[in-house]
Amino acid sequence: MPENASITDRIREILRPYAAKWSGVRSRGDIVIPEREIAEVVDQIVEAIRSTVERQEASDTDLFDVLMETRRAGSVQNQMESLRRRFTILCR
Repeated sequence: MPENASITDRIREILRPYAAKWSGVRSRGDIVIPEREIAEVVDQIVEAIRSTVERQEASDTDLFDVLMETRRAGSVQNQMESLRRRFTILCR
């Protein structure tokens, strides 16, 4: 889940400058984005999500660790299920 935390933190950084002040009609937690900046904010959020979720190849260490864990599985099917949960497997 650290990936989700990274996305959340990045989106908060993007939206922080638009947080409303505590005084006035607006209350704590309101976000005020000027209409002319909405497209830019949306683009920044989409880019943050895209860069965080981008597929990357597994490192040798990650692959080794998972393979060592799956050796203890009862069957080959359980080993494959474990690998599919941890990695995206693409045919080349």
